[in-house]
Amino acid sequence: MRILTKRFEAWPAEVRRQLIRATLPDGSMRFCVRKKPGTQTFVAFNGKRVMGWLILWPTTAGTFATAFVYKRYRGQKVARKLYERAIRSERPLHALVWDDASRRLFESVRAAHPGQFIIHEWMPFREKHGQLQEIGID
Repeated sequence: MRILTKRFEAWPAEVRRQLIRATLPDGSMRFCVRKKPGTQTFVAFNGKRVMGWLILWPTTAGTFATAFVYKRYRGQKVARKLYERAIRSERPLHALVWDDASRRLFESVRAAHPGQFIIHEWMPFREKHGQLQEIGID
């Protein structure tokens, strides 16, 4: 696995198409990169195939990272490596917990990077600030 980082708009068109496909149809990642093509991305590759990707989303509450990993690559620490690579670029980095799997992942990343990775509960965060994609800094 290799992880490369570029602004979304700097990837070749075929990679951008792969990234858009590697997310939920109504998900925040798709919305964010369409709203701000200059969004910083981190992409994990297996050869030329996208395994997963992560975006950085600066907000007034801090810079958040959100990731998507294809099912066939889950359990191979792709998401963890993406978050750890992103922490090298942005500290502290924030993430939103939405289920038990994300909680386990984020707690392991935080344990390895104390003080550099801040975890928020998704619902209380949303109630206080709104949807992540709606509070990005222009």
